[in-house]
Amino acid sequence: MLKPQDTALQEPQFIQTAQCSEGGRFDIANIRPGDYYALAFDQWEGPMELISSFDQSLANKAVTVHVRRGEVATADLRVTSR
Repeated sequence: MLKPQDTALQEPQFIQTAQCSEGGRFDIANIRPGDYYALAFDQWEGPMELISSFDQSLANKAVTVHVRRGEVATADLRVTSR
């Protein structure tokens, strides 16, 4: 899951998700440039649940990903407990 760090973009349509493949890899394409929180969950309730429950403890567990136009970013994630 990618969630924008910009509070103006913390709407469901800007939260991006992907499912991991068997090898634990994932790909999310066409991301708007900016800074994101990246988290991996074993269960996904949806963007509205994440927005309403996202607090400093989840932010502390997140990996920060900076997305630039035309570049590929990588992140090494571990499953995050709620």
